[in-house]
Amino acid sequence: MSLFVLGINHQTAPVSLRERVAFSADTVPAALDALRALPQVHEVALLSTCNRTELYAIADDDGQALADWLATHPEVVGDLHAYLYRHRDADAVRHLFRVATGLDSLVLGEPQILGQVKDAWATARNAGSLGGQLDRLFQHAFSTAKRARTATRLGALPVDRERDHRYAGGSQAQGCEASAETGARGSQRRRRHRASFFLLPGACHAPRLAP
Repeated sequence: MSLFVLGINHQTAPVSLRERVAFSADTVPAALDALRALPQVHEVALLSTCNRTELYAIADDDGQALADWLATHPEVVGDLHAYLYRHRDADAVRHLFRVATGLDSLVLGEPQILGQVKDAWATARNAGSLGGQLDRLFQHAFSTAKRARTATRLGALPVDRERDHRYAGGSQAQGCEASAETGARGSQRRRRHRASFFLLPGACHAPRLAP
């Protein structure tokens, strides 16, 4: 068994595709049930915002079953595989830590994503799709994000948020990561302070996931 992360985000897919792939909050439990029913999948969580849709899973195969499932999302038209990224084991851990701390967000260090990751963890736990390995991984991600925000300037910049973004069919999404700051002042401020954002030494070391 291996840890996998796969999905799409603002770096790999246009907004029109991200909107079609996104899950509203009330559809996530059923999606988790369907994912957990796949023979290759032992644990799974689903994170969906306006800038990313990602699956975090403990699975037996190379993640292909997860990729094929996501590609058959009812709103997806065309081949989604070309837009998917896939991370395994230590790379998957590093990716989750970057997401939780806001280092992988459209606006560097934006704070809303940590709450969205916590919501994804809580939904998976309530749905019964979260086991001990993923639970420990998410707990490590939460503590790392907290350390990064309290010990550095991460998240110090103001951002604009898209709280009420809605997807096709009129269902409200689980929320948005922050959109990019607009105007020359915001761009100059981000460039000036970008060097001050960093993770604490050792923060991205992969935790031991074996029971």
